[in-house]
Amino acid sequence: AGYFDSAGGKQANNIAQWNGSSWSPLGLGTDDAICSLCVYGGNLYAGGFFTHAGGVPANNIAEWNGSSWTALGSGVNGSVDALMIYNSNLIAGGKFNTAGGNPANYIATWNGSAWSALGTGINIGNNGGVFGFAIYNSILYVGGAFNNAGGLPENNIAAWDGSKWYKIWGGIISGHPDTGGVLSLAVYNGALYAGGQFDTAGGKPENNIAEYTGVAGIKEIADNSGISIYPNPCSDRLVVQNQGTGEIEMMSLYNTLGALVWQSRSVVLQSTEIPVTGVAQGIYFLQFELSDGSTLVKKVEVIK
Repeated sequence: AGYFDSAGGKQANNIAQWNGSSWSPLGLGTDDAICSLCVYGGNLYAGGFFTHAGGVPANNIAEWNGSSWTALGSGVNGSVDALMIYNSNLIAGGKFNTAGGNPANYIATWNGSAWSALGTGINIGNNGGVFGFAIYNSILYVGGAFNNAGGLPENNIAAWDGSKWYKIWGGIISGHPDTGGVLSLAVYNGALYAGGQFDTAGGKPENNIAEYTGVAGIKEIADNSGISIYPNPCSDRLVVQNQGTGEIEMMSLYNTLGALVWQSRSVVLQSTEIPVTGVAQGIYFLQFELSDGSTLVKKVEVIK
């Protein structure tokens, strides 16, 4: 699939199939480019920037059942650049802000009969969108060129667990804000890989490709800053005691996927409490950003 009008010497509009020895078209194909393909419910789904598939109106996404094309409701109002199956639904990402006629910011889900948004979706900067998906540790990871996911400030990569968005440890930052970002995601040998145009991932220099291993990539940083936390394990609250000379300017609590669970930008001079009654049982990492520019990470266990 792509942008072409013939395959193997036969007319084929932007999509063709290979049976091991020859090419053949899929009906009349589409009237413009196809950018992504996905199999869902035994049928083939194509996304791109087209207005017709098989000669019938289809706004940027369509279904091929082996013999004919059909639209997915009223489709979406911009290009579809990525498709993925997650939680038995079809997920579409791209450069659109409505799906099925309803608001859906750059990402939407199709359950076989209707479209719906994924929370408040994605917010983009200049020339942004959603360009890649991958499922890692049962979580949907979303890559693209954006600065916010579900209301959380985020740099070009975020995670969706089926009900809410998570900020990913450090994000991915490009020195080219108008053209850079994450263009592709894949899982290989137990790690998530991101490719695109960027120079920083997780706060470390990376040139256009980076590996993410979730909890394995988050390590407790020993320190002599005078910052302590108690009780640990905790069940309803965690006390942060600052007996050092510097100020705590920001605190961020991450789960073992590296997704942001809680964050505070309030300056801590001596002590404060972090409520964890609404935090699920498990292991977390509490990151402190200090006034001297240094970073401290402490491991936290929440019990119920």
